Amino acid sequence: MERSPYCKIVFYYDSDDIIYMEPEESSFDLFSTVCYSLIFCLSVLGNSFLLWVLLRKRETKSTSDLLLLHLTASDLCFTVTLPVWAYQHLHGWIFGDWACKIISGIYFLGIYSYMLFLTAITLDRYVAVVHAVSTSAQARRRFYAILASTGIWLVCAATSIKDTVNTETKFSFDGEIRCEEASQSLAMNLFSIYFHISLFFLIPFIIITFCYVRMWMTIRHCRMRGRNQALGLLLGIVLGFFICWAPYNVVLFLASLEELHVQSVSTDEWEDVMLYGYYISHTLAYCHCCLNPLFHVFGGERFRRHLLMPCSTRRQSITSSSRPPPSVSLQTYV
Repeated sequence: MERSPYCKIVFYYDSDDIIYMEPEESSFDLFSTVCYSLIFCLSVLGNSFLLWVLLRKRETKSTSDLLLLHLTASDLCFTVTLPVWAYQHLHGWIFGDWACKIISGIYFLGIYSYMLFLTAITLDRYVAVVHAVSTSAQARRRFYAILASTGIWLVCAATSIKDTVNTETKFSFDGEIRCEEASQSLAMNLFSIYFHISLFFLIPFIIITFCYVRMWMTIRHCRMRGRNQALGLLLGIVLGFFICWAPYNVVLFLASLEELHVQSVSTDEWEDVMLYGYYISHTLAYCHCCLNPLFHVFGGERFRRHLLMPCSTRRQSITSSSRPPPSVSLQTYV
């Protein structure tokens, strides 16, 4: 949701009441609308193509494909809410209170599941590359992948329920109806901020960085086909995750310092900095739904070859039928 329960910009605490200062109407509304629309188009095209490639395989899917399928569904789950938030920026909320809660629930479910599925995929690739398992263990890995996917969806659904219930339609300072979070106590607001920063950024980032660094070290000493491409893909995934989510969580942390009066700067200049940081970091964070198809379609050979024209694909299959089977590529795992 455009203003999640832990995305307030400026906080003032006075006695037993919490007063929230919301951003004023500005050209940032148009900026956000354009960015959300562009992200929506790119994400729908990329993730739909990725979903089509994964679903058209009739044979038993690997654990990597199975988790990637869930990650793609998670990205699309988040993406479908972007046009609604873009419309709200320009015209306010007109869809009613129940639609506000439902759309907010889908939004949070998409973000939370993205983080956990990306972490699960990283762990699966780490096991496949660093601790190479035997073929007999593939069935067990698939069972664990199905079990983990079910658990992730259940955990994310349960976590998003609280955010969904705490969302409502109300009048903003500019007189428009907005779909926003309800006011919370200081303790609950701080708990939401630090809980989400820890569980949905710090822990996944530490795991992802550690696993990909170990994979990088392993692949560097490997002479398998596609080594350089695999190294570039690993680097892109880590950097993309950090660029999208680090500024967003830094803004949340600074907002919590404002609420605790730890951050002593409260001038108009500082409020402007926080306002700029809010919109820019939010837009970067929303770009996460484009990273999955970007890296796997253009960075993975097995997905990129589906971009060929049907006639080219048919000709390639005919010419390759007389060739020996290709050697295993690292792209199978990364």
